[in-house]
Amino acid sequence: MLWWHNGLSELVEALGNAGYSVEIETNGTVAPEGSMGMPFLRFNVSFKLSNNVANKFEERIRPDALRYFNDLAKMGRAVWKIVITGRKDLDELIQIMDSLGLEKSALVLMPEMTDASKLREYSWLAEWCIENGVRLISRLHIELWGNERGR
Repeated sequence: MLWWHNGLSELVEALGNAGYSVEIETNGTVAPEGSMGMPFLRFNVSFKLSNNVANKFEERIRPDALRYFNDLAKMGRAVWKIVITGRKDLDELIQIMDSLGLEKSALVLMPEMTDASKLREYSWLAEWCIENGVRLISRLHIELWGNERGR
């Protein structure tokens, strides 16, 4: 398993063999080859939109890796957790998902905010999610502790 390193594969397999479920969060740029045979392993794939200006499109979006995760999503073993900063993000997200044939039933949106008082500003996103049958999650850690690191 090329994508595993520093003993991660052994740890995940040991946890799975002990009856635990394991979830790995990833940006989706590397396909987790060999993970299909691990029913206890799930992925939270948070590929980045252009609102993440630190990376170029080809660094953020790797079609082959995302298609691999999509196969896992079809089995209920992966979700797309996408950070939304504004309405234009939705257009970009849908374009990427449609062009790659990604499972929309596995889509989970999360508003980008660092201050709990800003949550109301995302009511439009909640409405969009309701209309489109998409899950929405809040950032509970922000609501509880603000933008404090290390909690």
